[in-house]
Amino acid sequence: MTATKPATPLPWENTRRDDGKGNWSTNDIGQAVNLGGFIVARTIGHGARQWDDSAYIVHAANAYPRLVEALRDALSALVCEGHHEGVSRPVTDGRALLRELGEQP
Repeated sequence: MTATKPATPLPWENTRRDDGKGNWSTNDIGQAVNLGGFIVARTIGHGARQWDDSAYIVHAANAYPRLVEALRDALSALVCEGHHEGVSRPVTDGRALLRELGEQP
């Protein structure tokens, strides 16, 4: 579980708007939507860039909780092995990253 949560629940997916006739446009705005169909982000660019940017946002948002949990698990394992913040650089750096992300006081 993470302290940082999106206002719209995960997971999100990447989609493209259609023209109202069911035709998807590759030059349209890329959109990130949650599984309820609510638009959570739109990217505007040229050509395929906005689609790529939207896909990146979705990928990062969906991966964030798993990455935070994996980092916490790795830090816990290191501490169990006798590594401690201030002594072990991986533990110090890992905890600093969690603080930077707002996931640890």
